[in-house]
Amino acid sequence: MKRFPHWWLLLFLILPIASWVVLQLFLRDQSLAEAYARNVYPIVTFIPRTLSGLVPFSLSEWVVLLGALVLLTLLIESLIRLIRGPNRKRLLLRWGKGLFIAFCVLYPVFMLNFGYTYHRNSLAQNLQLTVQDRSSAELAEAVERAVTEVNQLAGEVGRDEEGLFRPNLSQKEILTLADNAYQTRAENSSNEYLKNYFYLGDAAVKPVLSSYLWSYTGITGIFVPFLMESNVNVSVRPDEMMFTALHEVAHSFGIAREDEANFLAFYAGILHENPEMRYSAWLMGFTHLNNALYSADSAKQAELWQELDGRAQDDLAARNAFWKQFEGPVQEVSNQINDSYLKANKQEDGVKSYGRVVDLILAYFAEGSNG
Repeated sequence: MKRFPHWWLLLFLILPIASWVVLQLFLRDQSLAEAYARNVYPIVTFIPRTLSGLVPFSLSEWVVLLGALVLLTLLIESLIRLIRGPNRKRLLLRWGKGLFIAFCVLYPVFMLNFGYTYHRNSLAQNLQLTVQDRSSAELAEAVERAVTEVNQLAGEVGRDEEGLFRPNLSQKEILTLADNAYQTRAENSSNEYLKNYFYLGDAAVKPVLSSYLWSYTGITGIFVPFLMESNVNVSVRPDEMMFTALHEVAHSFGIAREDEANFLAFYAGILHENPEMRYSAWLMGFTHLNNALYSADSAKQAELWQELDGRAQDDLAARNAFWKQFEGPVQEVSNQINDSYLKANKQEDGVKSYGRVVDLILAYFAEGSNG
């Protein structure tokens, strides 16, 4: 069998180099990245999005598990051959070629399916929201509004024998409603971006079978752009699972920045027809706003906390207790990896960018909070 000369591998470099050049253009002009996200991204992601939606289980989970087993087997075999046999140079060269080709293919796919959308126009710009410095009084008003909404919904949702939130919805219904929420918002919105460019069709929202073990990483969900698949940790408290599902679906529709995906999850959730989805969204919105108020005015935060329905306080305590059991080095490493990933994609705040959702919520409230 005829082998290609080594220089032929250099042809693979065309892919990442071209991807990098396009990235530089998008970094210099966000309007180009926005045009890509609106007009090209839906076409590029259509096939993987459709195929992933046909499979009811998490493809990503199985790819990771089986891929890890295959890789481990190959590594062990290669180490044995390096120790015992000749042709060490050929073996190392083969590994080098494999890693080189993998990078040349996966990097462009990542950029096309997700990476470029980090550099599009801000969500605030697309939604015509004015993000600016807000006073602690405005923040307190937002917390008070969230308290009112949470308190109204706290008695409408399903609860277990301990009085903790347990939705009447099945897991499948929750994941389906997360996708449907955005379709409804797009259809009913008067905003040009949401109505014409945001919703891209059914999103694949999948439960992860190994969710409990996954919790040691501190991760509630992850969007895998190679498969256009939103994966949700279903072992977390139900309010957090519902919000996470909404968050990951936003990623699949070309919203890469974490604060923006969080805001859209809040926005789609609080306007949802289902009261349990609304409760989850308002409870998470309260969490973000309450944490911000604690930093700005701890006395006012303590006062408003006392106004929160005791059942909602218990739900938040249960959420904290759940995560307490998973604290440790694995979670710390996972957080560092996520921080590095975000910064590599020009999200300079890293994991702190999750907190900027407060600015968007306050801007939304200031604009009148219409649908």
